[in-house]
Amino acid sequence: MTLKKIILFVVFGISVISLKAQEVPVHEQYIFDYMLVNPCFTGIAESSVIKLAHREQWTGIKDSPRTSFLLMRHRLKDQNLGIGGYIFTDSNGPNSHHGLQLSGSYHLLLKSKRTNKLILSFGISLRGEFHILDESNFESDIYDPVIKYSSVSSFLPNANAGILLSTTSLFIGYAVDNLIPYTDKLYNDSYEPRRYFLHNFHFGKIWNVGRDGQVRPSLTFKTNLHGQNQADFSFRYYFLFDKKVKSTFVKHSNEFWVGILYKQTMDKQHFSPLSVSPAFGFTFNKFTLSYLYDFGLTRIQTRNFGTHQISIGIKFLHNYYSTWNKFDIPYFESDF
Repeated sequence: MTLKKIILFVVFGISVISLKAQEVPVHEQYIFDYMLVNPCFTGIAESSVIKLAHREQWTGIKDSPRTSFLLMRHRLKDQNLGIGGYIFTDSNGPNSHHGLQLSGSYHLLLKSKRTNKLILSFGISLRGEFHILDESNFESDIYDPVIKYSSVSSFLPNANAGILLSTTSLFIGYAVDNLIPYTDKLYNDSYEPRRYFLHNFHFGKIWNVGRDGQVRPSLTFKTNLHGQNQADFSFRYYFLFDKKVKSTFVKHSNEFWVGILYKQTMDKQHFSPLSVSPAFGFTFNKFTLSYLYDFGLTRIQTRNFGTHQISIGIKFLHNYYSTWNKFDIPYFESDF
């Protein structure tokens, strides 16, 4: 096996380790939309959203991981139901995953005031993906019984569910993935670890700063309860601008934000920083754009030029107000 193939296997192995805390590559882009980790965020805002996002990991390394998805989420008009989903594609060396996830949510209004709402949300998603392992181009000078030297595929079903308590300026949520037990037939059970439930706890808060500013910190903790854990902390500052809606609750439709995301592995036998990522984004009228650059803090960073994530989207909002319960409440647009 050539040196290039050995490096490719090392890169693939490190990426597998880094994903054990989430096991779904699309989850890594949740900083752009929390629906990726918790289906309760489907329809949490009354506006309909379409997003296209791409993640280019470890640029400079050939066949490095790449993930793209197209997402849609929608709040049914004058209803407490949300629907949505995404299609995705992920490639990582000889491995590629292509799939679809469909999500639904139910939002129970616990309390309603003129300027705020208290909502308890429940969500569930069903996902199916095709896993393709292409080893047809591997050099076979030295025979390895683990390698098949051909292209094979398998279908992987899965599901996740979540619960979320939120107000206009706060959310506390929990989601669990890998609800459908399955074994990927492309791998030997003696070499691959069992897929445990993946638990995701998340918290976010919005604080107003003056008339036109907001601070939005958030914390996400991921664990499979078998020694593999990861904590992510993000901090974003929003500058809100444009013509304000004349109501008791002042709103803005345009915003610009800057922030930073820090990731830390907290595995049972491995406690170290993973990455630090500056980011920025803006919303102008119906259009949104977000960008994140990931500085890896592991040894693999010395062999690449970092990771890029970018997202573009569009929001559809037909009316600024919604009659829910006995109050005519301004639409809840914040995506946290």
